[in-house]
Amino acid sequence: GPQYEKLLAKLGVNVCKDMLYHFPRRYLDRSTFTPVAEVQSGRAVNVVADVVDVQSRKSPQRKLVLTEALLKDESGAIRAIWFNQPYVAQNLRNRRDVAFFGRAVWES
Repeated sequence: GPQYEKLLAKLGVNVCKDMLYHFPRRYLDRSTFTPVAEVQSGRAVNVVADVVDVQSRKSPQRKLVLTEALLKDESGAIRAIWFNQPYVAQNLRNRRDVAFFGRAVWES
C-alpha cells in the first residue's frame, strides 16, 4: 500500500531491482546455540533450555508486568525476563527444549 511504499522509498527502494540489492544492516546468527554455563554478559545468545519455573508479577516502581522464567539445561540455569508480556508465562509453562534468543545482562 501507499504507507509501505513511503517506507521503502526512505530506504532507497523504488523499483524491483532496488529490492534485490537491499541487504540488511546486520545479520544475527541464530544457528548456533550456547550452553547456559557459557553465556557472557552483554552478548546476544541463543540458548536451548527447559523451562523450570515461570511467574508474572507487577513491578513496584512502574506499571510494568514482569514475567520471569528459570531456564535450565545440562550445564546450568539462568533467569530470563520479559517486560509487559504476561501471556509468555502461559505459553512457557512446563515446556522442554525451547530456544531462547536475547542479550544477556548480569544484574549487580
